[in-house]
Amino acid sequence: MELGRIHRLNDLKTVWPSEPGDFDPWLADNLDQLGEALGLDLELQGRQVSVGPFLLDILARESATGRPVIIENQLTKTNHTHLGQLLTYAAGFDAKVVVWLASEFTDEHRAALDLLNRHTDEEIAFFGVVVEVWKIGDSLPAPNFKVVSAPNQWVRGSPVTDDPQNAYRSFWETFLVNMTDEEKQHIGAKGQPSAKSVYYCKTYPPPGQGLISFASFGRSGPSVEIYFNGKNKNWNKGLFDELRKAQNEVEEELGLSLDWRRLDNNVACRILAPYPGPGIPSIGSDADTLNKVRRWMIDTLLAFDAVFGPRLIQVASTMAAQEVGELEEILNGVVDQ
Repeated sequence: MELGRIHRLNDLKTVWPSEPGDFDPWLADNLDQLGEALGLDLELQGRQVSVGPFLLDILARESATGRPVIIENQLTKTNHTHLGQLLTYAAGFDAKVVVWLASEFTDEHRAALDLLNRHTDEEIAFFGVVVEVWKIGDSLPAPNFKVVSAPNQWVRGSPVTDDPQNAYRSFWETFLVNMTDEEKQHIGAKGQPSAKSVYYCKTYPPPGQGLISFASFGRSGPSVEIYFNGKNKNWNKGLFDELRKAQNEVEEELGLSLDWRRLDNNVACRILAPYPGPGIPSIGSDADTLNKVRRWMIDTLLAFDAVFGPRLIQVASTMAAQEVGELEEILNGVVDQ
């Protein structure tokens, strides 16, 4: 039997000659590969995002929880400059997941990340990742991400199941079965059960503005939220601000204390209802606990639709009408001239 020989390319720049010009765009298009190594479902938010006079390589978010994820890339051995940049970007975006990619980590910089993981809030995770490229004979180069520093709870394994995709699919299958047809109609739940930790339920008008309600079962526990993910940042922030004016009234109607996340440095906004506890269930919890989580999700989604639904439609329609009026004024002014 003839076998090939596997070998590692020591110089990453033979594959990506320039970090900002070649590697960053490639990684932005292949975040799923990095996410697989980290155990995270990542969504791209932007490249070369400004933090004061500095530029962050990649800004992403964790799909399950919406947590900001910052990624700093280095195609050489780690140095103090990039460590300082990493901490600056983490503070600038209030990041919950901080990822440093490099071709090689010094013992000192790996120890620095380990120290940060031991002494910072449990919700914040620092990852050190070595970027490798391998070939078998004359094959195409194959990238590989090797995690060399991570939070202790990540090393122990999370989610707690051996096959999280099957666990999530089973959870959402039962989630749909437990709903009446009337509940499904109000919530908007339809389609195939998801193999991920989030289940998208309903999109609110106007079309294309990214107003979505969904249920999530991420590492931070179960939650239900309204997500403002339109492409227009000013629209998202304006709609969020208008809704927040009625925060006390909304929370009283819901009977819930909400987490209002404007996310000033992001395009999107979120209004989130975390699972009330006690304790934070995981996807590996016992059947009785998971049934309680599902019922809470359904009841909370119904309440969100009843309380937020009319407000979202009314405020969004008012904002859209104002934009049309402003555009007409501008066009009339041009015609008059």
